[in-house]
Amino acid sequence: MMDDIIKKIKEKVINENPEFKDVEPIVNEEVLEITAGIKEKMKKIGKEINQTKQGFEKKKIKTITFKRFAVAEDGAKIPIVLRLTVDEKGNILKESGN
Repeated sequence: MMDDIIKKIKEKVINENPEFKDVEPIVNEEVLEITAGIKEKMKKIGKEINQTKQGFEKKKIKTITFKRFAVAEDGAKIPIVLRLTVDEKGNILKESGN
């Protein structure tokens, strides 16, 4: 399923930014969750966190990075980076680039 998501994201990027068509993205996976330290601090101030009831369940996200280089008139290489963060359902949470 994640391969399908990555394929979908690649198609979107190439559609909007054709200069990235030959770029193979770098994919990093991360699990987001509230740490035990934060839970303990919240409990001390009377605001205990119950993850499932409050929507704080663990979330898997992927950061998909496309990077290529352009050459300036003076011959300098300029990195061009496009980074997308997606959730496990393929929803784009964040997109940034230069």
